[in-house]
Amino acid sequence: MEDIWSLLRLKNSKIFQRSRARWLKEGDANSAYFHACVKKKGRINSILKLQVGDRWVEEVVEVRQEVVVSILIKSLTLMIVHWLPHSF
Repeated sequence: MEDIWSLLRLKNSKIFQRSRARWLKEGDANSAYFHACVKKKGRINSILKLQVGDRWVEEVVEVRQEVVVSILIKSLTLMIVHWLPHSF
């Protein structure tokens, strides 16, 4: 029974090695496609403008600053609530 499993592992290893050899020989034919997908994902995940109160922030530096301030305020609030005695 162990011989069957050894042969199966050997077969899988050869298939994997063959696929790697083929990839090295032919290269990654889809590199332009995947690069375009990554660029699109980056555009989708970006914040172009942010509403803070009643105003809109559109400058990159200001958007970053508002995001960081928001995260810090939420983190500090959670820490304070966690550390305060619950007797209030």
